[in-house]
Amino acid sequence: MKPLLWDKRFSGILWAVILGAAFILLSRIIGNFVHGIPWYLLSSMLRAAFGVIILMLGTRLYGKTTREILSLHNSKIAILSGLGFLVFLLCYVAAVYVGCRGISGLTAGLFFARILLQQLTTALYEELNYRFLILEGYFHGNKSVWSRLLYALVSFLVFGAAHVVTGWSTSAFFLSGAIGFTFAVIYLKSGNIVIPMLLHFIYDIPTNMTSYIEWKDASLLASMNSVLEAIMFLVSLVILIIDKSTVETKHTAS
Repeated sequence: MKPLLWDKRFSGILWAVILGAAFILLSRIIGNFVHGIPWYLLSSMLRAAFGVIILMLGTRLYGKTTREILSLHNSKIAILSGLGFLVFLLCYVAAVYVGCRGISGLTAGLFFARILLQQLTTALYEELNYRFLILEGYFHGNKSVWSRLLYALVSFLVFGAAHVVTGWSTSAFFLSGAIGFTFAVIYLKSGNIVIPMLLHFIYDIPTNMTSYIEWKDASLLASMNSVLEAIMFLVSLVILIIDKSTVETKHTAS
């Protein structure tokens, strides 16, 4: 069991599943007793705590310091690798803006606790767990196109499953999975986890704001999502299979 838990190539995937399951379980337990703003605050603390645990695990498993894990190196490559998501994000925000009549029920406390703090810590925890832990093993094994694709698809599946574990939704699974795939491509091509965190946080803001929007036309957003999702996935897939060995060399040497 020990080699399985500490193998640099594949154990991160196992740890991501274990920690993801533990997080979901604890979240459900806490959610049974705490609601509203206190829930969002406690949920944020839980996400931050798991983020710290993953950073400590990453140091133990891969011999990287927290500073190295959260480095901004290869930021330009990371942003270019996220082109598919950037197109998706711009169109998504535009559709929300066009369809929005107004916002109701969003207090200052809710905005801080749910829209800002919870989404900031969500980006931290989820990118460390579902990207860093799952994908870091790629840099310690065979760096072929097929290996990149395999790791990215694992991130797709695990991340998608994590978002429907409490209730199946085909659309939610594929949307979450496709976004996870795109963020995986960014990390695999650049070794930069901070850029996916920032993009994740930016996307989660309008996504969570939709709960408080009074729609004048929500059909545009609904009809665009599937098309934009497919475009994002295909663009990211093309970027993934482009071989840039210099990026991998820089990452390995960091």
